[in-house]
Amino acid sequence: MTIRWAKLFVASLAIFALAIPAYADSVDIFNFNLVKTGKSTTFSNTIKGLTATFSSPSDPGAFSVESVSSSNLKKPFTGNDLQDLGKYGASFVPLDISFNHNVDYLFLNFATAGSGSLELMAYENSTLVATVIANGTGGWDSAYGNPQGQIELYGPIFNSVVLTSTAAQFAIDNMCTTTPEPSILLLLGTGLVGLAGAVRRRTRP
Repeated sequence: MTIRWAKLFVASLAIFALAIPAYADSVDIFNFNLVKTGKSTTFSNTIKGLTATFSSPSDPGAFSVESVSSSNLKKPFTGNDLQDLGKYGASFVPLDISFNHNVDYLFLNFATAGSGSLELMAYENSTLVATVIANGTGGWDSAYGNPQGQIELYGPIFNSVVLTSTAAQFAIDNMCTTTPEPSILLLLGTGLVGLAGAVRRRTRP
């Protein structure tokens, strides 16, 4: 292979590697089972280096960690959940969740006190990047009149979300996030670009 074709080959590999999505996600799950019941907002929880801070404009005490069994909720709610039936009985208040670094995916289970929707607004710093609305159904807990559902956001990079509901109160559980990380392919592409530059310098008259 001539020097010219070697340079073209290396450059092509570099472009290919850099063209592939440069993120490999690690999964973090916040299910509140390791948080003491009665813990109220504002508080933080750290899983594998990702810290989520839960708060509300109606703090202190707008949301609290409670036992699912005392909330009359069914699976997939298990152990503890976070709900806005806190010690002050706050209603129709938002839940703010901020992260110490960017995430690119969020999933959680929710339940509402009676019929109502849950709205998720995602922000990158102070810029709104996405909005998702989901409605619960009574299929899991129709006997108690607490519709349950799930909400999911994938795609944009964000570092905080705001949850609001048209129901007076809501609860969340099993919050799952993914954290974007540099992939091996990105590092490979960077190395190949450097190699192509080295070949060019070596063959320069």
